[in-house]
Amino acid sequence: MDPDSVPAGSEVLLLCQSGMRSRIAMSILSQDRTRRYVNVRGGMVAWANDGLPVTREVKECQ
Repeated sequence: MDPDSVPAGSEVLLLCQSGMRSRIAMSILSQDRTRRYVNVRGGMVAWANDGLPVTREVKECQ
């Protein structure tokens, strides 16, 4: 993704499986003061455990 494609002033949610990698990404990206970066604490694991909707796409290997 090209960061410049996200309009200035936007809120950007960062999400990974456990929240660790997205936290690291947030620490790097937060130097960009033109957008608000938010780490989803606990990542997809916490998201799913909270009963929030999850869609899984299965891709076939070729």
